[in-house]
Amino acid sequence: MKKLLEMMIGAVCVVWPVIGAIASETIEFGEIQDNKYTNDFFGMSMRIPASWNVIDNQQQKRLMESGTKLLAGNDAKLKQKFDLAKLRTVRLFMISKYPLKARVAVNPYIIAVAENLNGVGDLTPEQYLSILKRQLMNGKFNARFPGKIEPVKIGGKDFRKLDSILFFGKMPVWQTYYAAIIKDYILGITVSYDKKITPEQQQILDSIKFE
Repeated sequence: MKKLLEMMIGAVCVVWPVIGAIASETIEFGEIQDNKYTNDFFGMSMRIPASWNVIDNQQQKRLMESGTKLLAGNDAKLKQKFDLAKLRTVRLFMISKYPLKARVAVNPYIIAVAENLNGVGDLTPEQYLSILKRQLMNGKFNARFPGKIEPVKIGGKDFRKLDSILFFGKMPVWQTYYAAIIKDYILGITVSYDKKITPEQQQILDSIKFE
């Protein structure tokens, strides 16, 4: 169960890249200090509960590898596609309520990524999430979408959100994807939970601010 949960988180990281160019080397990952995430490139800040776990770059890389293995299996072409997708995105942060090795049935987490849109042309966050939706429907998740793509404000900025239920075998995982365009990048946020976003996750989202 613990290994499957880790692979599920990694799989979500792998499918986020939807369309775009190679990520610019000038973009900042941001930093976490004193339970606060800041990113000067996006002018973004966010508070993190002291009890939550920050997933470091080494763990993120391992999760991405697990996610690729789960989705691609022995399909070399699909693996190559996912490897290319890694070059198109910048993983900004991953945080989870419990450590990855915790023996829990559900580990609520939040992931943020940025994808370069240079050379893509005009693309709205709603169109971006529609492409993501199609990718999930064509994948191995038996994905279901209980609602439509809707507008939402986060930190005063206009985002679009998409609710989903992914199935890893018979295990359902509820997720909400948020997307906004900032400086020719899609800023994507994934919130994963059991049936409904937890109060702590909502508190984290409410703490997000943009300059």
